[in-house]
Amino acid sequence: MKYFLPFILIALIFVLVGQDLTVQTRYETDYITGGRVPSPVEMIDFYFEEDAETFKKIVTCESGWNNRAVSETGDFGLTQVNLQAHRNKIPGKYDTDKIDWLMDPRNSVRLAYRIYQTSWLYPWTCFNKI
Repeated sequence: MKYFLPFILIALIFVLVGQDLTVQTRYETDYITGGRVPSPVEMIDFYFEEDAETFKKIVTCESGWNNRAVSETGDFGLTQVNLQAHRNKIPGKYDTDKIDWLMDPRNSVRLAYRIYQTSWLYPWTCFNKI
C-alpha cells in the first residue's frame, strides 16, 4: 500500500498537466483562429497584445523568425529562450528533449509569454537594440 500512493500522485500530476496543455491548445485553436492551428505571428498578436509589435521586432532581431535558431549563449528556438535560465519551465527529462520542445514555434511563443508575464521584455538582448 505504501508504494501505491506515490503512483497515484504521479498519475494525477500527469493528468492535470496534460489537461492544462490540452485546454491551452484548444483555446488557441478555437479563439485565435476559429478552428485551425494558429501561426506564431497570430499567437504573438494574441498573447502579447499591446507589446506584440515590439515582440515581433525582438523575434526578428533574435532569431530572424527561424524556429531552429541556436545562439552561442544557449538560447533556442524562435523566441531564443535560454535553456539554463528557464530549464525548470521546459518539459523534458534531458536537454535534447527540452531543446526539441523549444524548437516548436508554438511552444517557444507560449514560454516566451510566461517569461514576459514576470519579466516583461527585459530578458531578450534585442529589446535594448530596437
